[in-house]
Amino acid sequence: MKYEKTLKSLCRQPKLSVIQIEAMFRKRNSVEVTVTPKNIGRDGFEIETDEGVCFVTERPIQFLNNKWGRVTGLQERMLDLAIPVPLYMGEGTVVGDIYRINNSDNPTSEANLWLHESFTAEIAVAYFNKYLSVSESFKEYKSIIFEAIEAYYFGLDHIAIMSLFPVFEAGLRNIQAKLLNSDVGNVSTEQFDKGLKELLLDWGVRGSLNILGIQGKGITLK
Repeated sequence: MKYEKTLKSLCRQPKLSVIQIEAMFRKRNSVEVTVTPKNIGRDGFEIETDEGVCFVTERPIQFLNNKWGRVTGLQERMLDLAIPVPLYMGEGTVVGDIYRINNSDNPTSEANLWLHESFTAEIAVAYFNKYLSVSESFKEYKSIIFEAIEAYYFGLDHIAIMSLFPVFEAGLRNIQAKLLNSDVGNVSTEQFDKGLKELLLDWGVRGSLNILGIQGKGITLK
């Protein structure tokens, strides 16, 4: 994008305004742009150019990260404890529990206990029935998945884990085959990693377009 340097410069400013954005585009690129204040959870500006629509936050991302809590920050703290994000619990509950766990005498042990007590057999079966058994990517492996759930709650943790590794890989390959038209039989690690990156980028772009409400327009995200 020909305005990339201008946008990067804007993103480094301590605080932006409509006048400042318009002036910088005139000075650097000799063009007029339409700037509209917009809030997508944080204040920012939608910038319409001849190449499409861009969005920049009013304050730098680093400033926002330091001043406000982030879901990604919570995820990072959970990953340090090897805890997956539970879909059935409220964010406030999870934030409080993870804070308590991280400040305990033995966070790893406390995290394992919390996860085991929170993810009951009933919850596991509900996930299996609602998501995994009807998933186009995983339904052909539903017997293996169900047996792994049984093994876990019988105390055979290692059996459950080892039986699910190939299932997760196969499921991700099925997703790539469907969405990226890749060869489901391709076992190349390089192609597998490349496909995952493409899926994540595509999901992120579509999610950002929905948040901004500008489907169908070109977009550059800060």
